Amino acid sequence: MLVAVAVGIWVVAGYFAVQGPRSLLAQGTADVPPQPLASELTPSSAVPLASSLAPAVSPPSATKAAPSATAQPMDTSACVAAIFSPGTFRKKPNFEFLCTQTNPRIGGLDVRARVVLGASGNVTDGMREWAGLGWYEMAAYGLLRARCCSSSPPLKWTFDLVCPVDESLARLQKAVAARDQAAIQEAVKDYTKQVICLSKFGQAENFGQTASPGAGITAFNVLLGRAMGGSKGAAK
Repeated sequence: MLVAVAVGIWVVAGYFAVQGPRSLLAQGTADVPPQPLASELTPSSAVPLASSLAPAVSPPSATKAAPSATAQPMDTSACVAAIFSPGTFRKKPNFEFLCTQTNPRIGGLDVRARVVLGASGNVTDGMREWAGLGWYEMAAYGLLRARCCSSSPPLKWTFDLVCPVDESLARLQKAVAARDQAAIQEAVKDYTKQVICLSKFGQAENFGQTASPGAGITAFNVLLGRAMGGSKGAAK
């Protein structure tokens, strides 16, 4: 009996000596499929990175730009005073009517009254300049409106014009507002042509004029030069 057991143990020992323990392990794991190596893993089978699991964070919205400062309204009275000769006004005048008065004849008379009041009983260069405008008083009124009013209704007349001086004044105001020197010269030339026409056809009385049509061009050029910053835009 003992001999049989010993023989059996010997046979088993001999088997392991020849086959080794791996053969037995291989038999025990024959039904288990081989596992892939780490290098053989595909991207889809790999464990996702922590960064890919983090929720997307939207960039902060851009800060809205601060609204631009509101443009200050034009000071019409100060603008007009600056076009006149220094010393014309002892205190700040009121020319607010300029941007609403559409009758150039009445408007010119209103400017004249402000100039006289501003002198406080003295005779100023501003008074001399305005008094010397003659037929160009309407052109000077249009000049002040074009330079010192942010907006103003078109000029009107209470009587029919035999010559289109209204069109000349409209072109003059547009040229002054645009600071177009060439257009200013052409508009003044055409204005001179139209007032000569008005005088010729007997409308001088309607405008309160007794002087010759071209007599006020020098005084007008002085005002125009100041209004345009020292440049000369009128034609002689």
